[in-house]
Amino acid sequence: LGLVPALEWLTNDISEQFKIPIKITIRGVEKHLSPDAALAVFRIAQESLRNACRHSGASKIQVDLKYESKKMTLSITDNGKGFDLPKDTGVLIMRGKLGVVGMYERAQLIGADLSIKSKEKKGTSVTLEVNIK
Repeated sequence: LGLVPALEWLTNDISEQFKIPIKITIRGVEKHLSPDAALAVFRIAQESLRNACRHSGASKIQVDLKYESKKMTLSITDNGKGFDLPKDTGVLIMRGKLGVVGMYERAQLIGADLSIKSKEKKGTSVTLEVNIK
């Protein structure tokens, strides 16, 4: 079906499951990603949304998917409690944050850039940038 319908289904499913409103905004025209890249984007979105719902205490989540001529950007932002994000992934492993480590690994496998920013009492933002060939 493509990445856009898959993300629309995912946001609806997780919103219903956790009873947290999730708004999804899509800008631009969907561009083809390789099957591996599309799966990685989907799994990163899935992990990010589940983390936000399970751990953040967020009352709302925003998902933005933007297609440009040579880049696709996925941003997932919540208004939850935020968390202390160490710079070294080894610390994440020691803390048992394997889902976050997996997100970084999936991004690396497809040559994408993943950025996670979090501030206590301000929420968390996950941004994935994928080059489109």
